[in-house]
Amino acid sequence: MNEAHTMDDLKYYQALPLSLKIPMSRNRIRKWIDKYGIDGSCVAMTFSPESLVLLHLVHKYYPSVRAVFGGSEELKPMTAWMASEDEAGLQDWLSYGCNHFDADRPEGHPMSFWTKENVLEYIRKETADIEI
Repeated sequence: MNEAHTMDDLKYYQALPLSLKIPMSRNRIRKWIDKYGIDGSCVAMTFSPESLVLLHLVHKYYPSVRAVFGGSEELKPMTAWMASEDEAGLQDWLSYGCNHFDADRPEGHPMSFWTKENVLEYIRKETADIEI
């Protein structure tokens, strides 16, 4: 089930501290895995800091979820896309929320309410194994 949001929702979520965003993202990852399974899910990689953080978040609890570069027809991707990146994506987030379960090509965006600053803070505070 998808959740519609408002711009006020996005501003609220973006203003939350990283310490709250991490468990919120993990919950969205769990819902994705619950729906599509470990073998049916993947992390779509761009090798950006954002996608490396997403892979780190996913592998912390689901280490066998595959990282895929270039897409996969059979797997349902989670991406590190963030709502603040572009207007079309923002409209998608406002309409559907983080996980697009009902789309023709479902995609999970468990970090969609993060900011670039959150990504850098996560790397500084939560990992010793990600280099950018």
